[in-house]
Amino acid sequence: MHVPQNKFPKLFKRYAHTNFSQYLNNLRLDYATRMLKEHPKYTVETISQECGFKNPPNFYKLFSEQFSMTPAEYRDSRNLL
Repeated sequence: MHVPQNKFPKLFKRYAHTNFSQYLNNLRLDYATRMLKEHPKYTVETISQECGFKNPPNFYKLFSEQFSMTPAEYRDSRNLL
């Protein structure tokens, strides 16, 4: 990209309105919601690993903060619709 390493975070924040870590986590969480719908037999831990989270408790925390429910509750609510 030819952007100096020390300038990338500022530019990313300016144009994406979030930092790179949060952006990646949001992408991973969006992918997790799709996997929860498409693969009902996968465990939540498997989905967290598939989405790039190395620490399942961190996945649970971020998911709950983003969607105001646990991954299992999210899956159950989608199965009812």
